[in-house]
Amino acid sequence: VEKLIDALQRALFRKSRRHAVITGPPGVGKTALARELARQAASRQIEFLRRKRFIWVDASDVAPEASLSKTQALFGHFAGQEDVVICVERLDLLLSNTAGSPTLSVWRSMLKRAPWQLIGMLGEREFEDRMAGERELMEQITQVRVFEPEKRVAREILEDAVPGLSEAFGVRFDAQA
Repeated sequence: VEKLIDALQRALFRKSRRHAVITGPPGVGKTALARELARQAASRQIEFLRRKRFIWVDASDVAPEASLSKTQALFGHFAGQEDVVICVERLDLLLSNTAGSPTLSVWRSMLKRAPWQLIGMLGEREFEDRMAGERELMEQITQVRVFEPEKRVAREILEDAVPGLSEAFGVRFDAQA
């Protein structure tokens, strides 16, 4: 987990390719990784991110025909805000490129000049389908791949998440579960 957090930190620290996409199969912890980075930033463990606000956007319900308008609304809302890291779950749905849609060109343009930073989360296949072949887009992004963890690592991830989940949902977790 720390290697992945380090890779995200390096991506966000750069002057170029300063946006990140976390890719991997469903359920491997892409969102948990982004949330852990935000937690560490909020607790001042990552100096250069300590003043950043992490904003969460879930694009799971965005229809392909709405991707352009939703993308423009997102960019408009955060225009000029340097202190923001926008974390987008299902980024691929905002990259939908229906016939004649300029969505990808809007993304290319905005990522080049955006004062804010992006952490996008999407599946490996969606990344390959929507982003990997877009040279200009990829010049702005660092890909962080998350693989299926070994059993030991999965347990560590769960143990790290338990306190937050317990607090957020008011439930207990049995160590034997």
